[in-house]
Amino acid sequence: MTASPIFAAARDQWAAMSRDFADYREAQIATALADTNGVLTNALGRVTGKSAEDLFSGPRAVAQRFALPELIEWWDTHGP
Repeated sequence: MTASPIFAAARDQWAAMSRDFADYREAQIATALADTNGVLTNALGRVTGKSAEDLFSGPRAVAQRFALPELIEWWDTHGP
């Protein structure tokens, strides 16, 4: 069965948007790491094994629980 042209276009657009978002997130993480001296997680984040990707991928309220105050300030200035 052949996919419809509309579905194929939507699939391709979603794939491109997903790649663009991954690139954006990686750039945000790299900048945040540089601006916070390479540390993003607080003690609870380190104990629970949270990664930078975890902090930048989930809801902000959850990420703030595991982020250093410097990262929270960074988000306030630069956005999520």
